[in-house]
Amino acid sequence: MQHYLAPDDTMQHHLPPGITLQQGVRMKSLSFTIPSARLPYQLHCLLWVPDDQDIPLTLARVPQSYDEEHEDATSVNTSAPASANYVPASKSAMPAQSAVPVPPALPRVRGTIQLMHGMCEHLGRYSHVARQLTAQGYVVFGMDMPGHGKSVPDNTELGHIPLKEDVDGLLADEHTLFTLVNSCYASSTPHFLLGHSLGSFLARAFLARFKPDVSAVALTGAGQVSPVLRIVGSALTRLLIALHNEHYCSRFIDALGAGAYAKAFQPARTPFDWLSRNPQVVDAYLHDPLCGAPFSVSSYLVTSHVLRAIATETPRIFSKQHDCQALQTSQAAESPQTAESPQTAGSTHAFSTSQTPHPHIRREETCTITSFTCASAPSSDTFAHVAILFCSGIDDVVGNRGKGVMQAAKSLVKAGFSRVTVRLYDNARHEVLNEDCAPDVVSAIVAWFDDAALHVPAGQPPAQPSSTHETIAAPPSVPPRQKA
Repeated sequence: MQHYLAPDDTMQHHLPPGITLQQGVRMKSLSFTIPSARLPYQLHCLLWVPDDQDIPLTLARVPQSYDEEHEDATSVNTSAPASANYVPASKSAMPAQSAVPVPPALPRVRGTIQLMHGMCEHLGRYSHVARQLTAQGYVVFGMDMPGHGKSVPDNTELGHIPLKEDVDGLLADEHTLFTLVNSCYASSTPHFLLGHSLGSFLARAFLARFKPDVSAVALTGAGQVSPVLRIVGSALTRLLIALHNEHYCSRFIDALGAGAYAKAFQPARTPFDWLSRNPQVVDAYLHDPLCGAPFSVSSYLVTSHVLRAIATETPRIFSKQHDCQALQTSQAAESPQTAESPQTAGSTHAFSTSQTPHPHIRREETCTITSFTCASAPSSDTFAHVAILFCSGIDDVVGNRGKGVMQAAKSLVKAGFSRVTVRLYDNARHEVLNEDCAPDVVSAIVAWFDDAALHVPAGQPPAQPSSTHETIAAPPSVPPRQKA
């Protein structure tokens, strides 16, 4: 079933101040479920498409109401789509499926964006972001990860990612959704990832594990956790699980995690002032029953395993010693001039090797932009063409006020990513998509994705439009809603 969401619709209250929408801009949304790879329940997913596009599903059940409080959310179970490219997790006693065969050519859109949300929140908080991206012609989709949003058997499980799921299950579930949705579009359609906070770490692990066919990745609220902290945190959570159980919520562990972020802004009006400077955004988070649940020790352990996957599975193309030395030399070369100086804009530096990454620093009205480029990354490398964009607030404690973001960017440069850019926004905290700079952040992401879609890796021909036909289920057409 298709739903048209106008600016005055039920999701309008999610829009933070500072974000304006063009009147008459509409999008269609669909709520559906897929089976978890390891858990005995379904995972809640959302799909947003531009108003002039249909919602393609390879196989759909008769739509069922998922949330009676939101009439714009309709649930469709796609646990056994007809696409031969999609193999669902093994389930016992799966209900019978029904499909409406329709053989149109697979559509091509501007691009598909898989969105991965953060810790202790849900995908529905990004409806305003999806609205802006679909207005530009993109399809946006994602899931509530296990233990979050509506991907729980009941609300007592909020904040708890079962050990049974672990990092392998999280990544497998994201890959299932990636394959399912993207198989509905022409093979020439570019694909992108957008991850926030915990979702930014998950996106990096997803990229390392599956090496998906994506042109670019945008990461907000990102950071870098030291190996020592990761190992110590993992050991502590394992001990607490042994002493208690995996559902146990430890004040001590929380004080080292989210609790530490709150302390950075004392005195504070609420424990979540670190999320945003905007009190309306913070209050909306506090009053959202699907947000702010305490993280269980199991969830913290799974998070540490995500960090371990990033550290162990991301390849290193350049040698550590050579690469770090080059970065330090280039940064030192920049130091005599300030970031605000116009002489630094687009500046370059000569080095003895063509593989040295160069940081170029320039200043805009709202942010400082640092770009790392590699003159000649190995053309055969899987990651050479993937463009990585970091967008973070300079006051984001998750990113250590910009230092952790820069460390994360450098680690990706060392891995062989040929284009990595960091945008650090002034007067912005963790949720840059809910700050005053949000319109600029979204515009930067759209421009980054557009540019990446035009970039063709060396030695690879441009993608040709697909003429493949596939049996899909065509949802019934619903006319646009009329204003009351």
